[in-house]
Amino acid sequence: MNALQFHRHLRKLVAITLAALTVLATVVIISPDANAADPATPKKKARGSASAHASERTGNGIVRIISPDTEQTFAQFEIVSQRLYWSRHSQQLTADITFSNLLYSSRNLRREDELYNFRLPGAVLDPATGLITARASNGNRVVIARYVKQVLGGSIRFAPYAYVTIFNNHGRVSVELVANSGGAPVDLHWQVRGRELRFRNLLD
Repeated sequence: MNALQFHRHLRKLVAITLAALTVLATVVIISPDANAADPATPKKKARGSASAHASERTGNGIVRIISPDTEQTFAQFEIVSQRLYWSRHSQQLTADITFSNLLYSSRNLRREDELYNFRLPGAVLDPATGLITARASNGNRVVIARYVKQVLGGSIRFAPYAYVTIFNNHGRVSVELVANSGGAPVDLHWQVRGRELRFRNLLD
């Protein structure tokens, strides 16, 4: 190899070396940031106003719910069954009452039963506790009943101070639920008024 060839070969080696160094200088190794969020790690849910509303505290007050439903049944009737019922479909409380002409049924007049459902709007069920509450006149939420789970379905039990009044005016029936959380426990959770209603209408 003569001197000219040697210098050419040397220049090629220098050029290759410089190119390799340039490539290495542009390579940047990125290390994971310890403060960056891992997408595989579930994020904590922020507490919203919905949960606070669901846990709204109850207090004392008087609840009065007048059913918007009125029904015509027998002028003289016997109540053979009654219950409070919570509808999951409509998310509403109802008073289900079965009226019968049992008092004057005979061979010539067969017995007939009539079931009516009276809506009680404004009641709210808390699935976590089973408490059914309604807004009182002072703004507090008052417990009016409790939903109790059972093997087959469930039942609703009145609060000690709550009751339903069935008003009868010659077979024209209406329903009202009253709960006074500051009052004494009631003896009867289902009450019927007939003659008293007519007297009250005359006085009004």
